[in-house]
Amino acid sequence: MNKNNNKKNILFWGIFALFFFVGQKNAFASGGYQAEGTAFYAQKNSSGYVLEGAGFYAESNQVSGSTPIYRFYNSTTGDHFYTISEDEKNSLANNAQSGYSLEGVVYYAFPTQVSGSSPVYRFVNPTTNDHFYTISEDEKKLLINNTQWGFQIEGVAFYAYSSQINGSSPIYRLYNSSTNDHFYTISEDEKNKISVTPVYRFYNAKTGDHFYTISEDEKTILVKNTQGNYLPEGVAFYANNTQASGSVPIYRLYNSTTGDHFYTASEDEKNSLANNAQSGYVSEGIAFYAYTSQVSGSSPVYRFFDSTTGDHFYTISEDEKNYLILSPLGPDISVGLWYFSKTDIQNSPFEITANKNYNIKDANGNVLGQVNADSATYVSYRDNGNLDISGSIPDTSTYSNVTFDATDGDNTSLIFNVHRPGSSLDHYRDKIKVQYYRGPDIYGGDTSNTVTQIWVINILPLEHYVWGAGELTGTGPMEHTKVMTTIFRTYGYWYVKYATKYAPYGFKIRSDSGSQVYNGYDWEMQYSNIKTAAQATRGIIVGYSGDVALTPYSSYSDGRTRSYEEVWGSTAYPWCQSVSDPYGKYPGSTLPSGNHMVGLIAHGSLNLADDPYKWDYQRILKYYYTGISLNTFY
Repeated sequence: MNKNNNKKNILFWGIFALFFFVGQKNAFASGGYQAEGTAFYAQKNSSGYVLEGAGFYAESNQVSGSTPIYRFYNSTTGDHFYTISEDEKNSLANNAQSGYSLEGVVYYAFPTQVSGSSPVYRFVNPTTNDHFYTISEDEKKLLINNTQWGFQIEGVAFYAYSSQINGSSPIYRLYNSSTNDHFYTISEDEKNKISVTPVYRFYNAKTGDHFYTISEDEKTILVKNTQGNYLPEGVAFYANNTQASGSVPIYRLYNSTTGDHFYTASEDEKNSLANNAQSGYVSEGIAFYAYTSQVSGSSPVYRFFDSTTGDHFYTISEDEKNYLILSPLGPDISVGLWYFSKTDIQNSPFEITANKNYNIKDANGNVLGQVNADSATYVSYRDNGNLDISGSIPDTSTYSNVTFDATDGDNTSLIFNVHRPGSSLDHYRDKIKVQYYRGPDIYGGDTSNTVTQIWVINILPLEHYVWGAGELTGTGPMEHTKVMTTIFRTYGYWYVKYATKYAPYGFKIRSDSGSQVYNGYDWEMQYSNIKTAAQATRGIIVGYSGDVALTPYSSYSDGRTRSYEEVWGSTAYPWCQSVSDPYGKYPGSTLPSGNHMVGLIAHGSLNLADDPYKWDYQRILKYYYTGISLNTFY
């Protein structure tokens, strides 16, 4: 039973890693890393559970006099509950309001005392909702006598063994300090997969080497030995320090000439290097255990090689991977398309089909199903954050969100039909996510109001996002369309880098005028000049003093644009200065409402791109935005 909270140590490492990585990004870029593919699969996050040892011993199969122990899970509280009682099991399983879902029979114990057995006591903590089970009389007394811990005894749960007798197996106890849950399992496999251990990453600025270790002793030595030139970069990923079912050893080799540490799951690769003196690598044994194919909850660990320094670099982070091999289509942007109310999606579930085969994945990235292109999938809302999936796969419930992407791994050619209610804009590129949200109404602007919403989110590269720019039609001069696609891209890129307002919903930017209008693939097909202009300006972002510059614009001016300070009172946008604007002056006597006249004037751009001026898009942008640069960011 763990009463200590280790969050402080985890937080320290997380902050340090973030700080250090930000400082090292340029070193990666200049180092010339080349992708070498997936090295192995590991866990991106800790399960939060720490092994506390064997709680007691029970039977893995039913023996004379034994009865099944049922396990339930409450996704709201994070509690695991165990019972031998058929009545208790049926009461929970048949009551959706309880919040508990049956996970099946986990082992067998005795309803009454048999030879060699002892009572296993059940406690509940009403504050944390944790159920705790112990065979220890000392532990029982400790909990009863320390009422400040909040545990209340509920009696004898069942009878088991305090030591391994009669062919019994250990029931492992694990503790999660974040959810305050105690978890019990007879499965070695489940124990090993849940009790993953952090693999720490260090960086040696002198040699350029990245070093990875699962050993707390090794980590401590490196942290204390500042003369060794290794600086901690935090937790790289999570793996096993003993072999779990399906896992393989990850071997570590060292090259004293280059200072590189190399990690591989391949026996052939290990043997080829270790048995070849010319390679310069010497085996250092098994570093940790991971997987050669994706298992539940695991993610790919990508391997990179820098031929300049000889360093091999490993990362589970999609952001780090994308930074090192940034796609010519740019970084991903997540766009909130629309949301269902709880009632709306229950009455009329979300429907999705695609132009090619697609995956259905849960919030942890586990594949729930692989679906033929012509098969429709439906998503509805059940309760307590659980989504129901049906149609293309057997009815399945999953928590928080579900993502749809390409089975063949190529999302760039994947187009989904999301059957958007009341709209002809049904088709969207790349990935779709359906996300549960409950919290303040940030989107509607009334944060005092708590709402339940199920959002439909489009996740796609920034260039594909620009192709669906609903702020323009591309029907004017091409140089004007280039101006507008560059502004649209810049605004989107700013949201990718800095926006946090809509993060609780699971996306970066809205698809309506609350951010900027994005209409997806149907718009792209209807107004093809947008894509043509975007391709001609691919990756170009409006910048100022080395950073992305926000680019406000409006339709008309009164003959002069306004500075940002003049309209909104801030001096933080020095590129938005007042300039003379006879080109975008409104022809009527009263300027239409909504024209703030800060930054670019769209009709001015339209006129400057046409006869008699024929300005190119760069000249137009630099006229309306003072002192900007136009750089290719990807």
